[in-house]
Amino acid sequence: IECRMGALCSDERCMLPHPPGRGLAKLKARPSRDRASRGQNSGPGGSRDNSDLKTPEERALYRIESGLPILASQDDFVRRLKAEKVVVVTAETGSGKTTQLPQYAAENFPLKVACTQPRALAAVSLAKRIGYEFDGEEVKGKGRGIVGRNVGFRAGGGRPTNGDRIMLMTDAALIKEAQHDDTLSQYSVLVIDEAHERSLNTDLVLGIAKLVM
Repeated sequence: IECRMGALCSDERCMLPHPPGRGLAKLKARPSRDRASRGQNSGPGGSRDNSDLKTPEERALYRIESGLPILASQDDFVRRLKAEKVVVVTAETGSGKTTQLPQYAAENFPLKVACTQPRALAAVSLAKRIGYEFDGEEVKGKGRGIVGRNVGFRAGGGRPTNGDRIMLMTDAALIKEAQHDDTLSQYSVLVIDEAHERSLNTDLVLGIAKLVM
């Protein structure tokens, strides 16, 4: 049974299902902040703080306007993820599951989210995409590629780019990390993308996930 107010419901305590457009009018009515002026905020030594990054409200509006099918399952995904140790998600290509699910998890769990990919190129390109969607900008780190500050990647033999909330990594990179931290203590959620490919490394990642649960 859906909420009778539908997309117009603004009661944060309402636990009934809502359509993806919930709160769109309210979000659009808010005055937008100038991202350039936010980028002028500096911390010690001239380093920027996080006030110039996207707010949760801005991310929500972006997702609604993007119209990805996976958005309709956001609340159900988060609810199941909090209640169960394992959630299997299947969706059509182009639904947005690869870019959106790690973001949903990062907004609802205290530690980092690790998202594995079979190939290094996919890990890096997805980190750039998710970094742009989650932070609202691409940030260039010295010798570390371009990626949002809340999002990082670990792929190949180079130095990792650390992210505060989401780490995209190859299966091999997660296996290597588990050798040093067998409980994956930095992470609240592990997203194993393309698990159906069943490569040797992907099977090892599935085994690691079983051990840390």
